[in-house]
Amino acid sequence: MPLIPFLVAYSKPSNDLVISKKVDDNSMFWFPIIAGIATKQELERATMEELQIYNEVAKRKIELMGGADLGGE
Repeated sequence: MPLIPFLVAYSKPSNDLVISKKVDDNSMFWFPIIAGIATKQELERATMEELQIYNEVAKRKIELMGGADLGGE
C-alpha cells in the first residue's frame, strides 16, 4: 500500500470553518466545477480570462435551471 494514501486517510482533519473559508476564498475556482461546467484539471490550466468565462457560464447555467439568485456574485 502506498504511503501517501495512508497519511491522508489517517491525518488529523482540519477544522470545518477553516475548510469552508478555504473553499469560499477560492470560490471562483470551485464554482464552475460544482456547476459541472469544467473539471478541476481544466481550471488548473485555465488563464484568468478563461476562468472568468467558466464562471459566467456556470452562473448562467444555475440561473437557467432556476437556481439561486447570483446577481451579487
